Amino acid sequence: MSTRNKIRHQLPASLVYRIVTSFAIVLLVALCPEHFPGHMTIVSAARPAFSASSSVHSSICAYLDSTQRLYSFGGYIGETSDDAKNAECFQGMISLDLSRAFSVTSPPMTDHGVLEPTNSTRCLALGSSLVLPDGQILIAGGRTVGPGGETPSQAIFRFDPMNATATKIQTAKALVPYRHSLPAAAAVQGSADAMYVIGGGDPLSGENVAWVYSITTGGATNVSGLPGMANVNKNGPEPRKLAALGRVNATHLFLSGGGSGGAPYRNDVWLFDTGNRSWSQFAYTMLNHVDQHRMIIYQDRYWIRVGGYSHDEPSFIVEYYDAVTNVTAKGVIVNPENGPLNVARGCLHLMNSTLVYLGGLDLERKTLVNKDDKNRRSVASIVRLLAIEPDPASSSGLQFRWITSYSPSVTSPSAPKTPSAAPSSAPLAEKSRAMGVGAILGIAAGGLGASILMGAALWKRFRVDELKGASQTTERASESTSFLPAYVEQAPETLPQRRQPSIILSSNNPMPYGQPSLDDPELVLSTVQQ
Repeated sequence: MSTRNKIRHQLPASLVYRIVTSFAIVLLVALCPEHFPGHMTIVSAARPAFSASSSVHSSICAYLDSTQRLYSFGGYIGETSDDAKNAECFQGMISLDLSRAFSVTSPPMTDHGVLEPTNSTRCLALGSSLVLPDGQILIAGGRTVGPGGETPSQAIFRFDPMNATATKIQTAKALVPYRHSLPAAAAVQGSADAMYVIGGGDPLSGENVAWVYSITTGGATNVSGLPGMANVNKNGPEPRKLAALGRVNATHLFLSGGGSGGAPYRNDVWLFDTGNRSWSQFAYTMLNHVDQHRMIIYQDRYWIRVGGYSHDEPSFIVEYYDAVTNVTAKGVIVNPENGPLNVARGCLHLMNSTLVYLGGLDLERKTLVNKDDKNRRSVASIVRLLAIEPDPASSSGLQFRWITSYSPSVTSPSAPKTPSAAPSSAPLAEKSRAMGVGAILGIAAGGLGASILMGAALWKRFRVDELKGASQTTERASESTSFLPAYVEQAPETLPQRRQPSIILSSNNPMPYGQPSLDDPELVLSTVQQ
C-alpha cells in the first residue's frame, strides 16, 4: 500500500481518537469542575489570577457542610505580605477545602472562575451572603468597584456549589446603604431565606443611618419603612457604619461596634429580634471601641471578637465575653510571635475549637492614633488558624494559640453531626481522577464504546452521590434543638426549629465611597486609580 493510501486510511482513526479524547476530558471536567485536574483549577478570565502566593481581603464568604468548603467571592487580591495599596480588584471565586488535612503554608485552595464573566472591569467587595435552605449561596450588598470608582452594589447573585457557577439573578429594587454592617463570620447553613444588613450611609446624603434591610432572592427591602415597623429604630442602636452583624439563633441577630466614617468607634452590642423587629441592648460591652471586626459565639457561651480597627490603646486582636459569668477579658495568645499584631477584613469561620481566618489584612500597629496615620497594611496570608483552648489558670476562661496545621479529624465541621457518608470534595476529587485514568486507558485501547460506557458509569455515580448528598443535607437541616441562651429572652413558641451552630451570616469589611477610607488613609487601590 502506498504512503498516500496509508495516510488516507489512518486519518479517520486519528480523528476518532482525538474526538474521543476530547469527549472524555470535557465529560470529566463538566461533572467535577471543582476537582479536575487537581486541587487547584485555574479558569482563564480577564482578571488577576489566583496563585499559590496570592491572598484576598474584603471578600464575601460562606461555608457549606455539603462540600466542607469555605467559599470566598470577590474582594481584592494581592501577593502575601505585599503592601495593601497594591491590591487589585478581584472578580474570582475561590474556596478552601476543610475536609482535608493541610499546613497553612500549602492550603488546598480551588479557583472556581469569576463571579460575573460578562463584566470584566468591575468586581464586588464587602458585601454579605446567606446560605439558602437549598444549599445555594446568596450574595448581595457591598460595593461595586471598577475604573470609575466605587458605588453601592444593587446586584444579587446566586452561587450553585454543584456546578461551581454564579448567576446574577437580579438588580436589587432598593439601594442598600453604603458601608452597611459587615457579616461577623462566614455564612453557614440555616433555615432563613433572608439576609440582613443594618446601618451604613444614606446613598443620597451620606449621613449615618440605622435602617434595617432584608435581602432575599426577590430583592432588598427597607423593613424600617414598612407599615407597623416604626419600632425598628425605637430604643435601638445609634446610626453607625461598618458594624459586625451575626446570628445568635433563628430569631435574633447581634450587632456590635461600628461607627467609622467620621463618627467615633463604638463598643456596644445589641440584639435584634427579626420577628417583631425590635432592639434590646446586650450585657456585653467590648473592651475596645472597634469596627470592621469579626465575632463568633463559641459553645453557645463565649462571644469572641477578632481583629478590626480601633483608636484604643491598648487594642487587642482577640477578646471574649463569657455570658455565663458575665466577664469580659482580653484574649491571651500564648505564642503571639507566630501571628500578626492585628488583622482586619478577612473571613472568619469556626471549626470546632479552631478559628479559620481566610485572607484579610495584617495591621502592623495595634491602633490608628489618628486618621492621618500612615501605617502600612500588608496583605495577610491566605489562611491562618487560631486554636481556642481552656485557660489553665482559670476555671472558665479561654486562651488562644496560633497553629500551623489543620486536621478535619480534630477540627471537625461546624455541624453537630456530619455522617461519614456525606459527600465531600476530597472523595469526589479522588473519584474524578481515578475514572480519568480508566478513561485514558480505554481510549488507548481504541475504546469509543468504552468511553461511552465510562461516561454512563460516571454519570450514574455522580447522580447517586448527588442524590445521597441532597438526602443527607436535608436530614442535617431537619436536626433541631430547643436550646435558647438564657440571656436572650424570647417566647419558646415563636422560636422556629434550627440547627446548630448559633452563628449564621457572613463576611467582610469596607473602604471608601469614591475616596480612600478614613480608617485606611494609605489604602488606595490600583483599580480605583485606573
